[in-house]
Formats: sequence, C-alpha cells, structure tokens
Amino acid sequence: MFDLNEAMAIPHADEWAMFSHTISERRQLAVEQSDTGALFGQPPVPPIPVIH
Repeated sequence: MFDLNEAMAIPHADEWAMFSHTISERRQLAVEQSDTGALFGQPPVPPIPVIH
C-alpha cells in the first residue's frame, strides 16, 4: 500500500475520458467479434470435447 498525495490519487478529467473511451471500444470490439463468429457459424465458445 502506498500513500499518495491528492494530485496523484485523483485522475484528471481527460484521463477519465480516455479510460471511458477505451472501455467503450473494448465492449464494441467484443460485440463485433461475437457477431462475426455467429455469422460464420463459429460458436463464440469452443465446444467441450467429449471423451468416450
């Protein structure tokens, strides 16, 4: 655990905006990838192998 001064502990507004934008991009990419997998008949999760 570290003791930080207030200037380091509280992010600036532009840092929050960049973080929010990055999260939005990641969510959109995940949605696009799941849609692409469904369009090409690929399951979003690999099938579980069945051992006989």
